[in-house]
Amino acid sequence: QNRIALRGSSHPCEGHLEVYNNNTWGLVGNHRWNSKNGEVVCKSLECGHHMKSGVFGNKYKKDASVSHFWLDEINCTGTEDNLWDCASNGWGITTCQSHNYISVICSESSTLKSTLSLNLDGMSDECAGVVQFSTPRGIVSVCDQKWDDTKANKVCQELGCGELQKTLTPSIFNQTGSLYSVSLNCFGNEDFLWQCVDWVSAKEQTCLEEVRIICSNHSSVRLHGGTDVCEGTLQKFSNESRWANVSCQEFDHGMLNSTCAKLKCGSAVSVKPCNESKNTWLTCSDRVKVELRGSEKAVTKCYGEIYVSVDGSHNAVCNNGTISYAKVGEVVCRELECGTPLSVVLGSVVNQGQISHVECHGQENSLWECKRQHGTVDKCQTISVICSGSLEMRLSNSQDKCAGQLELKSQGIWQSVSSADWSDQNSNMVCQHLDCGELVKNQYTFVESNFNLMQWKLTCGSSNILNCAMESKKYDFGSLNLVKITCSGFKLLFLQGDSPCEGRVNSTAGYLQNITNKMANGVCSRNRCGKGIAVLNIDNSNMSSTVCHNGTTSSSNCSMKNMTKLPDPQTDYVKCSEKSSKKVWLQNDCYGKVLVCSGETCGVCAKTWTKEQSTMLCKNLGCGQAISQEWRGQKTHGVTVASVHCSQNPENFNQCNFIELEDHSLCTEAAYVACTGSVKVDLQDPRDKCAGNIRLFYSGAYLPLCDKSIATPTQDFICKTLGCGGAVDSGFSMAIDSSSNREGLTTITCQDVNSNISSCDFSKTEVKKCQVGHLKCKDWRRLLLINPNSDCEGAVYIQNQSDHYAISSDGWHSQEGTALCKYLECGQFINSSGTPQVNSRFWSSSYTCTGNPKSIWECEKERSHEGDNQLSISCMDKPQLTFNKIKDNNCTGEVRLKNEPLCYKSQKTDHVFHELCQQMGCSMFFKAWPTTYKGKARYLSCTGKESKLWQCNSWMNECTDGGVLLACTKAFKLNFSSTCGGELQVNYRGKLEFVHPLENKKDADRICNEQKCGNASSYKTEIIKNKAQIDIKIDCEKEQNYLWHCVKSDPRESTKIAVIYCDKYISPVVIRKPHPGLIVGIVVGFVLLLVAASVVFWKRKAFLAILNFKFSDENPDVEVSENEMQSLKEKDVFKTEDYDNVVTSKNLMEDNQSDVNASEHDEENRRTSKDSSGTEYDDVNEEYVQPEDGSPAEPSLPPRPDNVL
Repeated sequence: QNRIALRGSSHPCEGHLEVYNNNTWGLVGNHRWNSKNGEVVCKSLECGHHMKSGVFGNKYKKDASVSHFWLDEINCTGTEDNLWDCASNGWGITTCQSHNYISVICSESSTLKSTLSLNLDGMSDECAGVVQFSTPRGIVSVCDQKWDDTKANKVCQELGCGELQKTLTPSIFNQTGSLYSVSLNCFGNEDFLWQCVDWVSAKEQTCLEEVRIICSNHSSVRLHGGTDVCEGTLQKFSNESRWANVSCQEFDHGMLNSTCAKLKCGSAVSVKPCNESKNTWLTCSDRVKVELRGSEKAVTKCYGEIYVSVDGSHNAVCNNGTISYAKVGEVVCRELECGTPLSVVLGSVVNQGQISHVECHGQENSLWECKRQHGTVDKCQTISVICSGSLEMRLSNSQDKCAGQLELKSQGIWQSVSSADWSDQNSNMVCQHLDCGELVKNQYTFVESNFNLMQWKLTCGSSNILNCAMESKKYDFGSLNLVKITCSGFKLLFLQGDSPCEGRVNSTAGYLQNITNKMANGVCSRNRCGKGIAVLNIDNSNMSSTVCHNGTTSSSNCSMKNMTKLPDPQTDYVKCSEKSSKKVWLQNDCYGKVLVCSGETCGVCAKTWTKEQSTMLCKNLGCGQAISQEWRGQKTHGVTVASVHCSQNPENFNQCNFIELEDHSLCTEAAYVACTGSVKVDLQDPRDKCAGNIRLFYSGAYLPLCDKSIATPTQDFICKTLGCGGAVDSGFSMAIDSSSNREGLTTITCQDVNSNISSCDFSKTEVKKCQVGHLKCKDWRRLLLINPNSDCEGAVYIQNQSDHYAISSDGWHSQEGTALCKYLECGQFINSSGTPQVNSRFWSSSYTCTGNPKSIWECEKERSHEGDNQLSISCMDKPQLTFNKIKDNNCTGEVRLKNEPLCYKSQKTDHVFHELCQQMGCSMFFKAWPTTYKGKARYLSCTGKESKLWQCNSWMNECTDGGVLLACTKAFKLNFSSTCGGELQVNYRGKLEFVHPLENKKDADRICNEQKCGNASSYKTEIIKNKAQIDIKIDCEKEQNYLWHCVKSDPRESTKIAVIYCDKYISPVVIRKPHPGLIVGIVVGFVLLLVAASVVFWKRKAFLAILNFKFSDENPDVEVSENEMQSLKEKDVFKTEDYDNVVTSKNLMEDNQSDVNASEHDEENRRTSKDSSGTEYDDVNEEYVQPEDGSPAEPSLPPRPDNVL
């Protein structure tokens, strides 16, 4: 880049002329030099007008290294921008003498005192500010492009301001309003920074930011100790990096206004006269105050958005250009005496702000001491700070300030704190802040406030709040706990005297003295002793006193190493309004709501009640161990105690403090406890005695017992406990109505040594989803009817493990009959009678009902009967049985009782299904299979003696196994895949199914005879491609009279099926559906044949015409018909035969194609079937055709006449 400079003087607009070209400075020769040339030089250097130029000898000092001449014989017109644009000999073409170089003096050399300056908000003598040049046309600022510390140092040195101290953030000082900005491009040997500017092209440049620097000779001042930052002792920041007072004797009073202006404090109002301190006390006109404002823009204490109030005008501090928010927050919190910043973030957006580009180092005493820019900023986003002084904290929901749930007041709002991200260091900080010592680990539980969660993460580097920081973070309640803290300063208080409600006040730290009435009330309240009615100071000098530091109330419970003699005989003695403390008990002896007073409203908060307290309560009540499982019974509201805090290793609740619940909205759910002493067991079944699904009353509710959860000794124990003898072998199994999604109990262990179920071992018992268990004891029995003609009337029997017995009618009346009809689910009792019985043994017990028994078993008495009359009963109900047929098959369908589906999982039902088939005229029961139904269904559990479905034990429950579809033996229909032969098929449930291969020809003959097809000529086993589920087997091994009795159920997967060919078997012929390509070929061929026939026809017609012409009257010996084809037809030259009708035999199953080698059949059948290549799963549609013995006659043409060509 080419450039010119004037060197050797004290001003950049005067000196000898040098030109920079090809990286070298050179001189300009004097030949033909004129004033126009000088004009171009001054103009291109922004130095005003040409004053004088020529050879001035040694007037201007020249560097000896610059001796080369670049230009000579220059001739400018005065309009050129640069000297090299003028006419000349060209670069380096000169013959100049070394002393004949040109010097130039421009007008600005005399009018401008200093071309370079630093503008500090209008002041140019502060060695700090915006870097500027003064030009003839105005101020030009320096752009920050290509700026570096070398140039900045040169600025400071050129201005006599020392060295560079700092290059400031752009816009840290106000914009100067310069004409334009220039960039500095220095080559290294410039005398002035002015010479680093290409002044010609600089006017076309654009620059976003101006350079702002501070030099080492700049002095910072402040006013300190006044009512605000614009009043006080004048101080100057010294070279020793500290603030020093400015002596009034040294201070130039002419600088008063400029000092106030420099501080942005308006003008000087007054200055105090010099006194003994010799300090300068200055008061400026403006009143400036830093403030923090909240969301409503009202002034807040120690938190909010940063504002500056100037003479009552509130100006927002904008984030624009601010380097470090944290440093700004440090200064603001210190200035407002609010501690340290916990959080400094961006605030809201306001329409206008007046202060921006704030730069603080952190040590300033006021925001006003930080570098900043003043001026309107539209759409200003503020800076928001939270100082540690805004944070209030307390431990609530306790009667002691040193323990409780942590609540923080941040930004004027009390909030709860999530335990997520909370540390012990934070807790230690809280304890120290509250003057409560340090955090202790064995903290107690407390009810939780209903404040919102604080959406800040607090992190403390030490136990001092000044070392904490906050950052915004979202929390929700979810499964997280709130922070609860127990500090070492927390004390439990007990009364130690002749009763639990009076005596000396004993705490975990020793006996208390100087107790006020308020403290006495608190002690009595904590111990459930009412209110404190007296505080006496008594002489205990004759009392042998010890302090139990573990908080126990009896010296007998103190270990020797924990006992301390009281040094002071004077001790305060407290008496409470209640004589004895309220005990703690359970609502229902060994289970229920925890109560601390009479009635059901005096509960304890469930959230704070602990497992250890449950254990102690069960033990104190003599109810065994506490059940750890969740309470499952009903609950009632009513809570008066927030939490219970006990000493270490307490023996009873006299060693606990009770915290009253003052705000009942904080806890509405009371604590419930179940002890093992509340456990009860029974067997649940609608009919059976000593058998059923095992239920335990456990944790407030009955729960079933999971199968495989108890061993044989426990089974025996339960049966004996219920008076049912021992358990039968394999008597504990999965209940038939069990499903895997029911909650049940696991792992209970009982031994013979256990006196009752509550003394069993429940330590490993859990509640989980499982299959429910069913237990059958040796004394199992069931009352039943077996009348084949009626469901709800007939002789009454009882079935037990070994046999069935007749029930004596002795003692039976309407009350007993009513109980029995209800037991049988047969509605109202009609009547009962006695019938002589000589064939059956009688049951040893009799039945007498009193009151309103829940079951007939409550009426059973160990009393022998009188007489030999068997009880017969008649009840009102006639349960409806429906049989929904499948596809017009009267012997297959769905069974329903009272229009309710039967569950397929029912038990021992085959014999009643046999009876049902017989009653429907469908012979015997064959099999049952499930429907797809899921929902409520009726389960049956039969003994084998019943004749009707309703006579079985039944109940409704959820069924996932489907309803019952039933088939009787008369439902079966046999079928062949072809006429009188092929694959053997059976249909009994609306679809054709394969049959397993036959075992003998005798069964095949019987099947052929049944189908009226003669005997079996052959039978075989066919192999199919893929395995199929085959359920049916036919085997007449007992020579049954009816073929349907030979059908057996044999479900299994197989590839083998039965195939039979009877004497009357007719083999099918396969006519394949032509391939689409063949059809197209035939059609195309037929079209071509028609075209050829048409051509032949027309040629033949033409030929006949010629013959007719030839053999007309002139040739009468030959006579030819005009229509030869017609005449041939009339003479029956063509004889045709009709094709036989196609006969199709229906094949109902085309899943597999038989590989039949029918050697027994005629050759024609073999030839016809030989061409079949299909398989049973072939996708090709086929027709089976029975051909005639002969083939159709082929049409023949008559002999052509000899005279026809």
